[in-house]
Amino acid sequence: MLEGILEAIHEECFPRGYKMMLHKELMSATQGNLEVREFGHKLRSLAKRLPYVNDQCLAAIFFVGVHKYIRAGLILEKMKQDSADLETLVKCASKYEDAQYMMRDASVSESTGQIPHNNFVFAYALQAMEMRRPTSYCNNTQV
Repeated sequence: MLEGILEAIHEECFPRGYKMMLHKELMSATQGNLEVREFGHKLRSLAKRLPYVNDQCLAAIFFVGVHKYIRAGLILEKMKQDSADLETLVKCASKYEDAQYMMRDASVSESTGQIPHNNFVFAYALQAMEMRRPTSYCNNTQV
């Protein structure tokens, strides 16, 4: 009963193709310039307006929409969009994004002459990733 009333209000207040427009926006969503957490939030926000979208669908959209290097990291972690929820994918993807930022920042610092570049920077990024996740997000086993 309440759902019918809400649906009637929605039909009255929003343009005819509004839900279709939201659906298209959700299905074609990509990370672009957003951080991983922001992209996950954007997907959740869009999905709130489309009640038929479940978490498995959001995970699949997230998996396809993130940057390639993040998707590769998720694949390395044996994460699949059909077996993990959105929150788990976002947490796992964040560590790859953080490592990428650390390496980029170190590269910028090197070009300005602030710190000498060596393999220490990469080792530090990997160590930081491991410190953020005491257990594997994939199978909840100790790393």
